[in-house]
Amino acid sequence: MLELQVSPSDGKSAFYCESRPTEGGRYVVMSESGSEASPEGHNVRTRVHEYGGGAWCLLEGTGGEEILYSNFSDQRPQLITIVPTLTRIP
Repeated sequence: MLELQVSPSDGKSAFYCESRPTEGGRYVVMSESGSEASPEGHNVRTRVHEYGGGAWCLLEGTGGEEILYSNFSDQRPQLITIVPTLTRIP
């Protein structure tokens, strides 16, 4: 588990980055319920990370949580809205 972040909208939902060695070392954003929040095939990673930068962050959007992240293949920023089913932390 890498880069644990708490939802800015409710302060209870947690998301984290997970490495997938069986998928060529791809990194994905996961919700606390274990569902993948980042798009299939995207690698949430950046070359800047080696210098202390983060590859993703959670934002509070109007339609749900938003994830701003860098896709490793082209290093371009991506913004997606997610509305996962989560197990809330009491």
